[in-house]
Amino acid sequence: MVVALVIGGKSLFAAEAPEPGDTVIQFFKASKHGDTKTITQLISGSFYNQRKVLLEKNKDYPNFLRESYRRTILLPSKTRATRTE
Repeated sequence: MVVALVIGGKSLFAAEAPEPGDTVIQFFKASKHGDTKTITQLISGSFYNQRKVLLEKNKDYPNFLRESYRRTILLPSKTRATRTE
């Protein structure tokens, strides 16, 4: 028997995919803080493959990211999803 707890009309078991803008913000914050673990969780495919060694083996990479993004700010703007076929 499986019981789903529902709060505010949504099941806690129903995971929703993050909005693309949320992922960009998470990626930016992780880069700014040198959080390579979070970056690794956020990216995939060729983008990940190109950075795998830096993220997993380069102990200086977190400091490089912190220094590179230290004075950088992210100015989000409204985005609109478009469908490509």
